[in-house]
Amino acid sequence: MAELREYKGVLHVHTAYSDSSGRMPYVVRCAKAAGLDYVVVSDHNTLQARREGWEGWHDGVLLVIGVEVTSSRGHALVLGLDRCPRWRHAHPDEYLPEVERMGGTAFISHPERSERGKLYRRPQAWPDLRTDSYAGIEIWSYMHDWVDWAYPWHLIAALRDPDAGIIGPHPEVLRKWDRVALRRRISGVGALDAHELRFPVPCLKWSLLKVLPLEYLFGTVRTHVLLPEWSGDAAADAAALRDALAAGTCFTAYDFVGDSTGARFEARRAGQIAVMGDEAAARGDLEFAVKVPQEAEIALLRNSEVVANAKARELRHRDARPGVYRAEAHLGNRPWIFTNHTYVR
Repeated sequence: MAELREYKGVLHVHTAYSDSSGRMPYVVRCAKAAGLDYVVVSDHNTLQARREGWEGWHDGVLLVIGVEVTSSRGHALVLGLDRCPRWRHAHPDEYLPEVERMGGTAFISHPERSERGKLYRRPQAWPDLRTDSYAGIEIWSYMHDWVDWAYPWHLIAALRDPDAGIIGPHPEVLRKWDRVALRRRISGVGALDAHELRFPVPCLKWSLLKVLPLEYLFGTVRTHVLLPEWSGDAAADAAALRDALAAGTCFTAYDFVGDSTGARFEARRAGQIAVMGDEAAARGDLEFAVKVPQEAEIALLRNSEVVANAKARELRHRDARPGVYRAEAHLGNRPWIFTNHTYVR
């Protein structure tokens, strides 16, 4: 296996091509300032940014142009499409197989059901789908986490301090994600669902008020991807990123509370190493190793149940049982790192 490098970026960013205020040069500037390696833009039902040539390398940042299929019956973040048919009222069971036939890679968007705020009712079809034509799900959607707490009771406080009500991935989403992983591979990614709003005039560079500006959001929920070193060829590097996200060779981190660069989750046996997204045979003991860059509350989970934990920078645990294993880390009682699965079959 080629040596894997770590690249950090953000997924599910909206721009002025749909319903956000930021234009593409602004997205690049914010990404560069935040130290990101990549940004996945996914405007609603449009690939206009791709048609205008924005996919590729810009000032050291890889822009990947996907699309959020925005149906009244459930949304999905899709990568790899050249066109986006009108699926505005199609059920995901209908449009996801079509996305797959067209060569696209789909991630179910913001699958959590709101239990807090009442801003609007989200159509949700996952996990009660008949189709398996999707690579993964957004295990954490920052904007929905924020909205559920902010509206309507805490809106002023949430504008002043967006982090105040952030609680992390919904536990039921994580449990259902683990349940699907027991029967097939399914990736989990972190997402922003970034919609920067500016008041009083959205199109002006300078505004009296910005709601969840990209300068802030790009430092919050990130997806760190492990893959061979990029070549500099935009098409090849975008394809490699898409494949790694689909394979689950990545972890989600709330870098706002601490830089997670260097975190790792591996399963080891006799010199063999299985990384996130890999399968390992259920024979003999595997040693699971979790490393994080600073002391944190680390938990190793098997089939949603904690099998080992420690307050440390490293956790090691031997286990011979089949199942789906992943790791979580909390920093100062705040959600921090959520890895993808290693599948022990």
